[in-house]
Amino acid sequence: MRARIVTGGVLAPAAVVLTLWSPSWLFASLALALMLAALAEWSRLSPATATAPTAVAVAAVAAVMSIAALWLFLTPQKLPAVCLAGLLFWAYQAVDLARKGLGNAPEALSNLIQGGVIGLFAWCALVWLHAEQGAAMTIAVLLIVWSADSGAYFAGKRFGKRKLAPAISPGKTVAGLVGGVAAAVGVALLLAVLLPDLSAAKIPLWLLAAIVAALFGVVGDLYESRMKRRAGVKDSGSLLPGHGGILDRIDGLLAALPPFVIIWRLAE
Repeated sequence: MRARIVTGGVLAPAAVVLTLWSPSWLFASLALALMLAALAEWSRLSPATATAPTAVAVAAVAAVMSIAALWLFLTPQKLPAVCLAGLLFWAYQAVDLARKGLGNAPEALSNLIQGGVIGLFAWCALVWLHAEQGAAMTIAVLLIVWSADSGAYFAGKRFGKRKLAPAISPGKTVAGLVGGVAAAVGVALLLAVLLPDLSAAKIPLWLLAAIVAALFGVVGDLYESRMKRRAGVKDSGSLLPGHGGILDRIDGLLAALPPFVIIWRLAE
């Protein structure tokens, strides 16, 4: 618990500072570096019965991600369309998780490619937010998703009894889900007061986007938990004390960002 809090206390301010002070090109580069680091961990979550992707395969997928990111950065009008594809992808995964539970593990290479696509979805959402909505709005969205994750963790620890998806993640509870959504709404309401460009007419849509982001964050968390169960590992890595790997820290964010962007674009 202490390591988790200390790590979060270091990472969150660093993310805020980099988001506030970075020009769009640097922010996009840093976000891509984060997604590539997550991809490296993703490549190690191959099904336990499969051979892990080779270094050449991982490098090839990373190269394609980087080229696609550069093209999308130079053609920003395409970013929302990619975010919409991300929303549809995660909506399908939500249904798939509910219907199949652990389901059948994909081939290692297919799993790796899927990881690259998921990272690109989230990258597009981050870049669009930072370039079109500004650094303050980007930080606000990150705070909403992080608060949902923390709210779910503490509510689940304190009140969690009924399991949400025991076959995939025994630690997830219905109380945690409710606590995460409540925390996201609470932080969104606070931010609605603090953000100068958020008019009263936009607040209902703002809250809806926060709720949807919190719910999709749970989908992303369960999706990675399913991957780890198939691979037979507890964490995606060990880089972040109390959190595991980078992928463990951003799994909810990967799924939450594209839906948030699509809903919030309705406010334009």
